[in-house]
Amino acid sequence: MKSRTIFLGSLVAGIAVGAGITWVSFGQAGSLLGPPPAELPLAGSKDEEPRLAIDATAHDFGTVERSQTARHAFRISNHGQGVLRLKAGRTTCSACTIASLDKTELAAGETANVVIEYKPGSFARDFRQTATVLTSDPQNSRVELTVSGKVSDKLLNQPQTFEFGNVPAGNSATAEMRLFYMLQGEIRVTAQAFTGETSADCFSLEVRPVEPEKLAEKEASSGVLLVLSLKPGLPLGPFVQTIRLTLDTGEGTESFERKLGALGTIVSDVTIVGPGWQASEGVLALGAVPRGEGAKRTLRILVRGEDRKQVRMEKVSVDPPEVQVTLGEPSPLNENVEQIPLEVEIPPGLPPLVRLGSPQSPYGEILLKVDNHPHVKELKLRLKLTIE
Repeated sequence: MKSRTIFLGSLVAGIAVGAGITWVSFGQAGSLLGPPPAELPLAGSKDEEPRLAIDATAHDFGTVERSQTARHAFRISNHGQGVLRLKAGRTTCSACTIASLDKTELAAGETANVVIEYKPGSFARDFRQTATVLTSDPQNSRVELTVSGKVSDKLLNQPQTFEFGNVPAGNSATAEMRLFYMLQGEIRVTAQAFTGETSADCFSLEVRPVEPEKLAEKEASSGVLLVLSLKPGLPLGPFVQTIRLTLDTGEGTESFERKLGALGTIVSDVTIVGPGWQASEGVLALGAVPRGEGAKRTLRILVRGEDRKQVRMEKVSVDPPEVQVTLGEPSPLNENVEQIPLEVEIPPGLPPLVRLGSPQSPYGEILLKVDNHPHVKELKLRLKLTIE
């Protein structure tokens, strides 16, 4: 009986000791493990806590020009007693970043600016992106700042170029383009110039108001209708012109430039056929010519119309001058067409040469004078070749 009493007492004591040890272990678990991990240390007592205040958590940029970077500063203040710590977190895409955080610690009553930057992509349109700021405010440990808006080019021109197509020699023609201003403001043209000086006298540009329904269709704030007129006088073949516009959106606003292209082909009853001739570009493609061999092409100039038998041609200039050009005698091809042979020869032994139509290696050119034709006064043939 005594031994049973001792055993029960020991058991009770053991349970009590075990319970005490267990209480100590689990009772101290909180202080040993600490609070859940936080991005920034949180404040201690209530009296020492910071209190975050922000003017707004979202900003709408409206329309953002595609080539520009949009920025907005959010203002964060500390309305508490403790120090408010700030840290830049993640953003929802690479186009949106926290560009600057001018302070990372705010004493009571202080304010910091968080600048969010958005860089539109090449194909971006509507956007809504978020940047996160981490704080030591226990009530607001993460602040989501959202920016949104619409991406647009400053100007939209339709069509992309003035397209004249085929224009008969001696005729006039017009082509239209609408220029839409996609930001806020009333666009206007303050100056214009034609950069192709040799043909500038054949062009004139008129600026008119764009139709209201066209503005609504493109969701543009303003726009202009451009009417480009072509007068007779350009030589046969393709032509290119560039119009440089100076624009602004009213008195005192910053001006900017826009370059617009014009394309077309002057056609007539005088045409060229033969190997290597690219009529749509007005180019004789001779390809890569070996230095030791040279090359030769024979074209035919075809003349139609009532005056075909009286038309005569004469070589005016050749570039490069080493290229040999020979005009043959006119002869009937059939009862409606006269033909004039044109032989172009690259003699063997010329030095290396590159004429591929780039700014660094412009095309060569053959200029022919045309007599006794009512409209065509000259022919230009461009040469594309390399000598290796």
